[in-house]
Amino acid sequence: MPGSATVKVGDKVKQGDVIAKCGNSGYTGEPHLHFQLQSSKSFNLSAGLPIAFTDIKAQDSIGYKLWHKKAGMECPSTKSNLEVIGNKTYIGRGLDVENGKRLAR
Repeated sequence: MPGSATVKVGDKVKQGDVIAKCGNSGYTGEPHLHFQLQSSKSFNLSAGLPIAFTDIKAQDSIGYKLWHKKAGMECPSTKSNLEVIGNKTYIGRGLDVENGKRLAR
């Protein structure tokens, strides 16, 4: 949701912290929250860092597939975008994630 971010550049966050509210803006037809972790300030020169979640379920996103179809693009495989190690789940693009209370896309 535009203007709902509760953190700013340089803030440290921990599990359970609210970082923003889910909303609908930009180039999407569905409410979602986009965030990423990267190894440096430069978007183009940094590596993406893994993000671990607990107590979630993830499945292929129908919206992700439809977006690629509308754009006339082949949808990349999401098979390697989910890895569970112990009680941590690491996810990547193209997955819908559910935490039992509500669906976050």
